[in-house]
Amino acid sequence: MSSKLMLVFSNAKPGTDEEFNAWYDQTHVPEVLSFCKEVVSCQRYELSQAQLNAEQPHQYLAVYEFDGDPGSFLSNLQKANEKFAMSDSLTDAKVVILNPISERLCSE
Repeated sequence: MSSKLMLVFSNAKPGTDEEFNAWYDQTHVPEVLSFCKEVVSCQRYELSQAQLNAEQPHQYLAVYEFDGDPGSFLSNLQKANEKFAMSDSLTDAKVVILNPISERLCSE
């Protein structure tokens, strides 16, 4: 079965989007990939203006794909967190772990 996902919903403090995105792309993601060997990929997203629901609490999403036991992964992530160079521009982060329940289906 496919890898598990860690979704990190976040916001930048007002007026710090450029600093936030530079830190996330150039510092944080490389640190996570380096310190957390279970992580096999990461892709970041920005909220689109086209939404079914107008109220969305987070502007940014990082999707990390990882292998292994989610409990062990989170334990290793918490240990690695002490080594991360965090940014003051980050605010209001929410982490969600998802386990696959089916194989990935693709269009023909």
